[in-house]
Amino acid sequence: KVLVCIQLNIDENEGFSHAIILDQTCLYPEGGGQEGDYGTIGDVNVLDTHKVDDLVLHLCDGPVKGTVNGKIDWVRRKQLMDHHTAVHIVGGAARRILGSHIYQAGANKSVESARLDITHHSRLLRTDLDEIENLANQVLQEVEDTEKITLKRKDADSEYGFDLYQGGAPKGDEIRILKISDHDIQACGGTHVRSTGEIIGLEIGKIENKGKKNRRVNIRFKS
Repeated sequence: KVLVCIQLNIDENEGFSHAIILDQTCLYPEGGGQEGDYGTIGDVNVLDTHKVDDLVLHLCDGPVKGTVNGKIDWVRRKQLMDHHTAVHIVGGAARRILGSHIYQAGANKSVESARLDITHHSRLLRTDLDEIENLANQVLQEVEDTEKITLKRKDADSEYGFDLYQGGAPKGDEIRILKISDHDIQACGGTHVRSTGEIIGLEIGKIENKGKKNRRVNIRFKS
């Protein structure tokens, strides 16, 4: 059901003209470095989704009212899920190869690719990246399913400690956790594949040095 439909005064080149708030939605808003879902609400197109406080804004190319059905652009969502899960797997591989000091400094998950910023005291060699890539692909082959659980914050802190919050500590009393076997366990509210087997294989491209200790790892999928 449409709660609010607001006409926006923006450049027509943006494509969207209205911001719509629903009583519930199946579309995931931009957050945690993951781009927002596209799709449709009724007969209008959703061209982006953002979260403001507890509200999800659907940026659409027209107005809509009443009771409507929402539909996700599933091809786009699946690509975002693949890349988000891949970031977790590569991050876990980096900690195992390079050491427990590795920490996520940032990440981006788009339709085309993903990138992961990690803290590391020295420049990464191609041999380091190859080891991380090989371990990540081994996880894709050996770990069948991902597991999503929700715990009270105090219980999550007690069981997993501060390392749980590689992507930053989320708000709220309950923490949603993504477990990829014992390879990577992180608090994460993003979208992910149910089975790592859905991802054929990944490659680590160039490495970029972002400051004294930040290393940007670029991730893409094998064609």
